[in-house]
Amino acid sequence: MEQAQANAGSNGTLTVCQGTTPTDAELFAALGGTPDAGGSWSNVGLTYTYTVAGAGTCSSETATSTVTVIISSTLTVNPQLTNNDTPVIIGTADSEDTITVTVNGVMYSEGDGNLADNGNDTWTLTVPSGYELLDGTYDVMLSNGICSDTSVDELVIDTTAPVLTITIDDITADNIINSVEAGSNIPVTGTVAGDFKAGDIVTLTINGNNYTGSVDSSGNFNISVPGVELVLDIDTTVEANVSSTDGEGNRGSAQDTQKYFLQDTDRDGIPDVIDVDDDNDGIPDIEEGDGLVDTDGDTIPDSLDLDSDNDGINDVIEGGNGNLDTNGDGYIDVQDSGYSDTNGDGQADASVDEEEEPDTDGDTIPDYRDLDSDNDGINDVIEGGNEEFDTNGDGVINAEDTGGSDSDGDGISDSVDGDTTRFGEGNGGDEGAIDSDGDTIPDYQDLDSDNDGVNDVVEGGNPDTDGDGQVDNPHDDSDNDGIADSVDGFDGFGDADNPDYDSNPTDPNDGGNGVVDGDDSDGDGIPDPVDGLEGFGDAISDDTCVKVNNLMSPNGDAANNYLHIDCIENFQRNTIEIFNRWGNTVFRMEGYSNNNPNKRFEGISNGRANINVNDKLPVGTYFYILDLGNGSKVKKGWIYINR
Repeated sequence: MEQAQANAGSNGTLTVCQGTTPTDAELFAALGGTPDAGGSWSNVGLTYTYTVAGAGTCSSETATSTVTVIISSTLTVNPQLTNNDTPVIIGTADSEDTITVTVNGVMYSEGDGNLADNGNDTWTLTVPSGYELLDGTYDVMLSNGICSDTSVDELVIDTTAPVLTITIDDITADNIINSVEAGSNIPVTGTVAGDFKAGDIVTLTINGNNYTGSVDSSGNFNISVPGVELVLDIDTTVEANVSSTDGEGNRGSAQDTQKYFLQDTDRDGIPDVIDVDDDNDGIPDIEEGDGLVDTDGDTIPDSLDLDSDNDGINDVIEGGNGNLDTNGDGYIDVQDSGYSDTNGDGQADASVDEEEEPDTDGDTIPDYRDLDSDNDGINDVIEGGNEEFDTNGDGVINAEDTGGSDSDGDGISDSVDGDTTRFGEGNGGDEGAIDSDGDTIPDYQDLDSDNDGVNDVVEGGNPDTDGDGQVDNPHDDSDNDGIADSVDGFDGFGDADNPDYDSNPTDPNDGGNGVVDGDDSDGDGIPDPVDGLEGFGDAISDDTCVKVNNLMSPNGDAANNYLHIDCIENFQRNTIEIFNRWGNTVFRMEGYSNNNPNKRFEGISNGRANINVNDKLPVGTYFYILDLGNGSKVKKGWIYINR
């Protein structure tokens, strides 16, 4: 307590609470007298003066006696909000005072083991066990016997934990992870609601690993997770947990789970992400682009598309595995006779062979992506017997054709799909490729579909000036759809014009001279007795179509970058040798091909004689010897390199 300044001869003491002015009666009592009726002190002939340090003078008169006024120190209780039902309460009071603290009707005194004077004008009360406080607001009353604290409702007990909910969204748009998604990071999103706060942490558990992210002010979270981890999670379930702590220290949490699925296009029980052949067409996914190539632009990648070029002939046939699809449903699985997948990789054992991806016409476009697989100018959609379904005549059957939608998303247009409700054509849905002359070569690969001795290219009314059985410049295909530019009416995948039928290429007596019998050694559909070429195609003479373009300018632009030899692909056994003016060999190649950068001359030495490998040959004249490998006379000539 603070003691007031006192005059000499003080003979009275009075204790008052801070901020309180003593009354006359209190002062007189301190001097041991009694006031008169008017409250004056003059009746006993006494006068007094009292002074309070720091508080100012309350009254001043002629001093004959002095009252020493002692001002009580301020009593305080620190307010607190807590979840502890036996809280520790602290405050201030003069350590010389003897205090009591009352909480919820229970009075605690110094020395009772609960209320302690800390010796530095502070005190501490620990509410003991057995006197637990329920949630609510409490007035803590502090007293030193004369004064009490003036604050109220200093203590709030709140033990209620935050109530949260958490919801995980579908893991992907369709809640199915495909092969492409599996190779990237996938955002796992969701929402937290209830008593959350921004910054609360959400933890996802996937494949035994934890991934964390924070909640924004709207309760949303977005956590990036490697797709491969989702694939490797055995139970294909994401577990999510979130917790939040309120101002009182109460902690609440919530959990949720989200089941997802791995895409299994062919329903063989092997997810696409580890399936070597996702659509079971017998063509490995790696050859079909692993989900990144969509030849016919129907939004279904070739590796999931049973008819990758929409010509109406299923890939299982054009990929060379039609004999394995014994029930004709468009893919190879346990329902087919003789099916086996010994190593469980998702590809039928019998489809793993060297005959995968036939490229009948040798234009580097496999038949299953080629709209004219034999380059006879008659689109496969027609030679496959599906002309009526290509209602707009563009060489493909798709959503632009009447009835050409794909309801089940298997890549087979509805108009030629034996089952439009699910993957595949259903048992017996595909009758197989048409073979008009019964020579085991289907019409779309047969240059003389009726064996009448007149090639289809002629009977179809298409130009074949070199007489090789294929349209002119068959390997010039700007849009890479398999239809040669010379008969392609559309710059893009497809053909804007139907082939012009001058006669029927499948009628042996229409445009021809009847059936020609005989073997077909090169398998191009033209019987040997009337086949002028050993290899795919037919030539009137060896010199008809072979032409070496003499000028080349390998300078990086798109024109004349390599030595182009017309129709050299028809002579697979060819050999070419190129010399400089001194007779040194600068280039030699067996099986020269315009379409293969590794098999053609681009003005760079391949290291013969004294010429270094990969040397860019200087501008000048060079000489060649070309042997077609068919017994005909070798061709000689010159070429000029200009850079």
